[in-house]
Amino acid sequence: MLREATKEKDTFGLRVQEYMNKRELVPDEWINSLVKSRLQAKDVENGFVLDGYPRTLQQANMLEAYLQSQNRNLDAVLFLDVSQDTLRHRLAK
Repeated sequence: MLREATKEKDTFGLRVQEYMNKRELVPDEWINSLVKSRLQAKDVENGFVLDGYPRTLQQANMLEAYLQSQNRNLDAVLFLDVSQDTLRHRLAK
């Protein structure tokens, strides 16, 4: 969603690009706004997968509140716990 926002070249996209260029986290408020907007799209009416979101407690709280307001529920949450050694090994291949 962030990459898509930067393609727009509007004020928001340019500001997001600044954060990304500095390798800084885009503020939660902005991320939450993007997620809410995306979850309102027609193509996610029957389900969606969020990868890398939520990353903060504020993001998780917003997602929970938003889904409740839309009478939607999460069906599953996955947490992949992989050791650093395993990740290095996999990346090296």
